Amino acid sequence: MRALPIFILERWVLGEREEGVANRVSTKELVERLVKTGVVTGYRSHDRGALLGSLTRMQRVRNLIAPPLIEFQAQAEVYWINLPRYEPLLQRYREWYRQRHPEDYGRLFPDGEPHWDACSPATS
Repeated sequence: MRALPIFILERWVLGEREEGVANRVSTKELVERLVKTGVVTGYRSHDRGALLGSLTRMQRVRNLIAPPLIEFQAQAEVYWINLPRYEPLLQRYREWYRQRHPEDYGRLFPDGEPHWDACSPATS
């Protein structure tokens, strides 16, 4: 579960930070990415809501609501991640995760990490 923000950031960076495209993610994509790394096992399709539910709780607890970090778009069954607004926060989280859980972090990118440079400036 702790890897979810990193996968969201990865999608944004690999999607060339294209707003409206790279900051949309489905629960199916996140589950597939989590299981592929081997950091977690045993997720089933009906468990997908729990993944983004955890991010929603994090958003509420940390008051990431102006704008919301994530918003569910029911008609498309995708989550909208408000980037670039939260990219600096996700980058700091990624660094924390890498230092705190180096073994798990290494398993997240078996083919090599993306280039994390060129962080978008935060907007208010």
